[in-house]
Amino acid sequence: MIDKSRLRKAFNRSAATYDQYARIQAVVGGDLTARIKGIALTPEKVIDIGSGTGAVTLQIAALFPRAVIFGCDIALAMAKRAGEKSREAGAKGLHFAVADGGSLPFRDRQFDLTVSSLTYQWVDDLPGALREVSRILKPRGHFACTLLGKETMFELKSSYRNAQREAGNGRPPHFHEFVEAGSILPMLEQRGFTNIHITKSIKKEYYPDIKSIFSTLKAIGAQNVSPAAPRGLGRRELFHWLTRCYEENFRNPSGLPLTYEIYYVTAQKG
Repeated sequence: MIDKSRLRKAFNRSAATYDQYARIQAVVGGDLTARIKGIALTPEKVIDIGSGTGAVTLQIAALFPRAVIFGCDIALAMAKRAGEKSREAGAKGLHFAVADGGSLPFRDRQFDLTVSSLTYQWVDDLPGALREVSRILKPRGHFACTLLGKETMFELKSSYRNAQREAGNGRPPHFHEFVEAGSILPMLEQRGFTNIHITKSIKKEYYPDIKSIFSTLKAIGAQNVSPAAPRGLGRRELFHWLTRCYEENFRNPSGLPLTYEIYYVTAQKG
């Protein structure tokens, strides 16, 4: 179960540092925009769900300069930063608001295009969130999103499990769960989507040490994806074993890797 209050606080705190550290997120957002560009669209009204600091929203605005575009995020500070960036860029027709992707405050059938990049790992009920997308889309409207797959951050998960074992901690580790590849297509079909295209990409970031990994996750508000046992991680012995396991099993000439399994999804409402 995701603690929405904790999640909101994490992203509010990270709004000022997000763009500096969210390198993978920026690349994935650019890839998603390129895929949208490849679809023959002339939308009048677009929404970016989980818009964060507005990077993807601004790219979509550049693609569709005549469209009215909304961005929504669960964190007020993120929405405010996105508004600031849109004004700095001189973008017109952009509106940002605070909203939860699992329960959207918009009327039925009012958007031609719904976009969301690396957001849905933060909702408890993914099928329900996709139902919301279908609800707000016009008939034949388009949906484009990116999702994190199960292999995301496997190095961190594996190292933490090994560290718990070495430290004699018998509690089973609990990790933030990402989407199963085989579940994406049926979830979309069950919510009335057609013309579904799903592609996978593996991306890696490299860090000089494990502290840099945790610092980056904190700076982008994603510390909730690390093992959900902060008191354990705070213990010197466990952190020692976590570092040792990560170093011994995963370090390569580029540094310590952190893997992201990305699913790019495009679909159309039936």
